Amino acid sequence: GLLRAGGFSVDLAENGRIAVDKFRAAPGRYQAVLLDLTMPNGDGEEAFREIRRIQPHAAVLMMSGFSPQHVLDRFSGQGLNGFIQKPFLARDLMDALRKVVESSPERPA
Repeated sequence: GLLRAGGFSVDLAENGRIAVDKFRAAPGRYQAVLLDLTMPNGDGEEAFREIRRIQPHAAVLMMSGFSPQHVLDRFSGQGLNGFIQKPFLARDLMDALRKVVESSPERPA
């Protein structure tokens, strides 16, 4: 309910595999994808690569308990749109998501 309260409409996936399947079914539906680096059934890194294969401009925000440096090194050169370290405040997540959405290139209509 947190993101909905922030004005986002949200589609949840229990794990990386489901997230990728949902995205594949309707890539144009999503303004941004929020992934957790450690997820069951395909980690966030795997899901990120799959989503980018489907839609190269997909805006992806990664969250993790790891240090920002660890994550940024791991995704260096892959064009990850944003990173947020856990634990975070609701406000921080909203700000990070808005930034990702605003920075993503306009999709053709």
